[in-house]
Amino acid sequence: MTKQTSRTTSASLPDRSRSAVAPAPSIQQVGVLVPVSDTAASAISPATEIPIDAAPTVIGHDPSNGIRLGDSHHPRKHALLYPGHGHCYVEDGGTVAGTFLNDTRVRACRLVAGDHIRFGDDSLWRFGTRWCAADEKSIEPRGLPPMLQSRSRDEFLVTFWGCRGSMPMSGPHMNAIGGQSTSIEIRYNDRIVLIDAGTGLFRLSQSWREEFGKAPLDFHLFFTHLHWDHIQTFPFFAQAYQSGNRLRIHGATGMAAPIETSLRQLMQQHNFPVGMDAMKATFSFDEISPGWSVDGLVVDTFPVPHPGGSMAYRIQAPTGTFLFATDCELDHLAANRDAVEADQKLPREYPDEMLRFFRDVDLLVVDCQYSDEQYAARCGWGHNSVSSVIELCRQTRPGSVGLTHHDPLADDLQVAKNVETVRAALLSCLGEKSPSVFAAREEMTVCVSRPRETRR
Repeated sequence: MTKQTSRTTSASLPDRSRSAVAPAPSIQQVGVLVPVSDTAASAISPATEIPIDAAPTVIGHDPSNGIRLGDSHHPRKHALLYPGHGHCYVEDGGTVAGTFLNDTRVRACRLVAGDHIRFGDDSLWRFGTRWCAADEKSIEPRGLPPMLQSRSRDEFLVTFWGCRGSMPMSGPHMNAIGGQSTSIEIRYNDRIVLIDAGTGLFRLSQSWREEFGKAPLDFHLFFTHLHWDHIQTFPFFAQAYQSGNRLRIHGATGMAAPIETSLRQLMQQHNFPVGMDAMKATFSFDEISPGWSVDGLVVDTFPVPHPGGSMAYRIQAPTGTFLFATDCELDHLAANRDAVEADQKLPREYPDEMLRFFRDVDLLVVDCQYSDEQYAARCGWGHNSVSSVIELCRQTRPGSVGLTHHDPLADDLQVAKNVETVRAALLSCLGEKSPSVFAAREEMTVCVSRPRETRR
């Protein structure tokens, strides 16, 4: 039997009926936190949904907190949860015990449904979303919160604003990792250093407008290389148009083309409606020589194999060492390159100079665009395979490893599979000395620190 339904449009109603129709209630999607472990919160029953309201929610042992952790060994104020720009964020309070997102220690991160958050060793929660009624005030757009809300000057922090390789992408299948192309922000003391100007730079720029307003800024921008996906958002960088700002742009000696020339060509009228002369910040363009330093940060570079060339950056502070190596196909440096192309499981015979550059780092963030199966058809395209990263880490022993430059067609599940493959292989060959492994994702902030974190 076919069920018959009748539909009457408001246009066909008499005026008195149409005027009596009540307006649809306003609804909004809100973030919720649900305790998972028995010790997550002694006063909260399992499966209780705790909404993340407009004001920041403090988590810790203090009885006045929005979410009270039951055990006294937790700090009084362990972390913050807060909404902004259509998302929810978690921020660690600089604790010794740490805040972990899906088993990765983070200083702050944008949350997506299904994330697991652990405060310290034993308080496990799940983040989710639900729809609820909202009044007009509560659904007004909120600005993007600055990352971070608070920090110590001596923290060495790395924030990922874009981690996608080759081209920006979007879609619900990549909500966790995000689809913006490469843009990294580094902070130490009062110094700000950026690496690359992919589409993630636009989100960073919005965040700075919330944090700094029109206050003058003095910061550095390093380029790994000048392919489109690493420079394409430079013309949209709002802080470059702000008079009073000072922007120091750097590349390593030996880059394929002068950076200033390339950026001016990018902004010629046949490419972009506004020329670079419209940018009112004060610019300088410099090459980085070995041992270059600024305000406690020492920067070294190493050329890595990529069509047209690319540079890896090793940045050292008194508190730790960070190495960023995107857009690289390190197998092309191996003395047994031909044999490795035929069998990705073979040990690589990397040159000593390369190994010295990559050793003794606390955080390695490295290109891992391809699975081994993908790499077989993409050898020579300038990006690492999963096995390449495993072998690099086996020989250099980083403190922790972040995989980046995710393939534009890789969804969150594929990226997670790559992470698990690397993690399992390193655990198998290095045992307790295996580094923590995670996927770099948009609006994730991690702390580079020494001594290295305890491996979990």
